[in-house]
Amino acid sequence: MNAVCLCHYCHLTFTANPLDFTAWLVEYKGQGHLDILREKWQCLMKTNKLLRAEIAKHYREEHKKMTASESYEPVSYN
Repeated sequence: MNAVCLCHYCHLTFTANPLDFTAWLVEYKGQGHLDILREKWQCLMKTNKLLRAEIAKHYREEHKKMTASESYEPVSYN
């Protein structure tokens, strides 16, 4: 949810122009997507060994689903 694949040129362009990147991202993913990312960024999540194992299991399962279907949209743990 927090990753975008860019070519080298686009990466350099957006790194030099963060406001342009934000505008492009709003157009590409939508303002709601950015709002969700901002909310997750501002949330502090304390973990322990058991919770980290649960999170790892969740993402292993998400990876399997993504591998099985190109159209699958992964679901964030939190």
